[in-house]
Amino acid sequence: MSRPFSYNDKDLTVIGNLLFIHSHYNYIFFHGLVLVDIPEQIRKRVCHYENYLLMTNMNNANDNALVPVTMQPGYLTVRDGFPDIPELENGERWYYGIYLLKDI
Repeated sequence: MSRPFSYNDKDLTVIGNLLFIHSHYNYIFFHGLVLVDIPEQIRKRVCHYENYLLMTNMNNANDNALVPVTMQPGYLTVRDGFPDIPELENGERWYYGIYLLKDI
């Protein structure tokens, strides 16, 4: 049986064996940018490091997207080769994603 583990901050929530990412970021998003800091105790439980975040814009523009991300030691960033996401001029932009966590 795994030991209970929970975590919650402004960008991350762990419930059971799921890591939920919920990050608000309106500025230019490019490869190498640290979108979310990932604590080491969470990263060592992640089953895989490559994933997609759902990007939603809360404005009149219809420019939602799936953004490929990779979890580096200590942070989450956009994968190489994905175009830069420009700054949002009005409204809000949110990134959502889920990672499966291992039992320890």
